[in-house]
Amino acid sequence: MQKLYTLLLLFLFSFNLHAQLTNCDGTRYLEQVFDEVTVTSGVKFGVGSDATGSEFDLLMDVYEPVGDTDAQRPLVIMAHGGSFVFGTRTNPYMVQSCTEFAKHGYVAASIDYALWPLLFGLPDSLEMLGTVVDAVGDMKTSVRFFRQDAENGNQFNIDPNIILVGGLSAGAVMACQVGIMDEADEKPDFVQTIIDSNGGIDGDGSHAAFSSSVNGIINLSGGIYKTEWIDADDAPIFSMHGVNDGTVPYNHGLAANIMSLNGSGAIHPTALAVGLNSAFVSIDGGNHTDIYSEPAFAEAQQSLIDVMYPFLEDIICNYVLSNENLKETSLSVFPNPSSNDITVELPIDLNETYDLMIYDQMGRIIKTEQNLSDAKFNISKDQIGVGMFYVTLRFDEKYNPITRKLIFN
Repeated sequence: MQKLYTLLLLFLFSFNLHAQLTNCDGTRYLEQVFDEVTVTSGVKFGVGSDATGSEFDLLMDVYEPVGDTDAQRPLVIMAHGGSFVFGTRTNPYMVQSCTEFAKHGYVAASIDYALWPLLFGLPDSLEMLGTVVDAVGDMKTSVRFFRQDAENGNQFNIDPNIILVGGLSAGAVMACQVGIMDEADEKPDFVQTIIDSNGGIDGDGSHAAFSSSVNGIINLSGGIYKTEWIDADDAPIFSMHGVNDGTVPYNHGLAANIMSLNGSGAIHPTALAVGLNSAFVSIDGGNHTDIYSEPAFAEAQQSLIDVMYPFLEDIICNYVLSNENLKETSLSVFPNPSSNDITVELPIDLNETYDLMIYDQMGRIIKTEQNLSDAKFNISKDQIGVGMFYVTLRFDEKYNPITRKLIFN
């Protein structure tokens, strides 16, 4: 029996210093509000290079809703799959996804990127890693292209402050590295060498004066090279993954039997543990891509719609670009681990109400309470069971949310 484990964290982690979009009306971004889409094909956004050193034009197709009068629209940049050796921006699933995003009120772009040249045979792990780094740089180039374009006529009427990246399989791997890996993350020497040879963390693409930062990640059967790179200030991430994925591991392993990756089953609990906003749809019995198209997984495809669009709408309409105005506070949990009760204690002078959420490693919500004010309370093993859990407190005004791990044995 297929089980869908979903988590939608609706409480985001800071105040919005960028004005909330005026078209957040509770319908747009959540439902299809446009019937038709127009596509601008073959837009050049930069110049890429492959493992042979050969340069090529980086092209994308841009999807926009017909009849939309809004001049400041969120942008979703999507990348196709194909194990970094084949594929194109016109992949049917990319066409479908970008069309659906545009009908929901987004501008969407499907991009091409560097691939391993099969005339060299199949790549080894280092060669594959080099290709991934090249491709990540290409996706960052596309982000910078749109920000530069927004300052020079804004032909696609985007809001350069709200840019999301995503993809399927290899495209999702790219998006995860774009939204999570940063300069401060500690990398193995051989990885850092490859990054440096590609021009650094942002690659050697054009539009260098503009930021490559993104506001959200759409991870469809992708992964991150190191879960240790995941921090609370990374881009919020929506993930969907089949438990039986034999191409990109659900937890950890060799992707396509070549490169080490941590899949969504490892990304999601790590994100929750560090306080990063994350939603996850986990599909029992699902493989790599069948969950997105096969009739047997119709429930999974509906869950993708039901979870992803509200998650992204929250990012667009409420996501805070900076949390400088929020204060940090402490939270003690003891004894931890425990075979009975765990006490949760806040500073006694906090003087603010909060909402409480407890969830397990798979993101299933175990307990929620709202408008609490107690500075100290107990969580019992009898209430939630044995295992590892996470407790999150989300405050009304002054303080950043806090997440702590709980272990009952």
